[in-house]
Amino acid sequence: MYDKLLIKNGRINNMEISKSREGDICFLGELNIYNVKEVKSHLDNILRENPAKIRLDLSGIKDIDTSCIQLLLSLKKLAKSKGIDYKLVNPSEVVKEAFRLAGMLKKE
Repeated sequence: MYDKLLIKNGRINNMEISKSREGDICFLGELNIYNVKEVKSHLDNILRENPAKIRLDLSGIKDIDTSCIQLLLSLKKLAKSKGIDYKLVNPSEVVKEAFRLAGMLKKE
């Protein structure tokens, strides 16, 4: 179902990004300062293609930091300016907690 797009092996973390046939971008691993540049570059390339929608599946995220939360928010703004439907879907508990701590998500 997913085609492997990028594997980033850093000294601290492993990150895999895949794209489904439906166009969903799926993250697996750690999304943090150590790979934010590579992830941003990859997502910028996708935005340049001007898709009708971008859905980022965050169910496989095991760690996220504020640099990547900022990246996700800036991508949302850029997508909106281009008329692209942008959604974050299936956030892992780690992502939900990071968003709660950042004041972006209410406690359930």
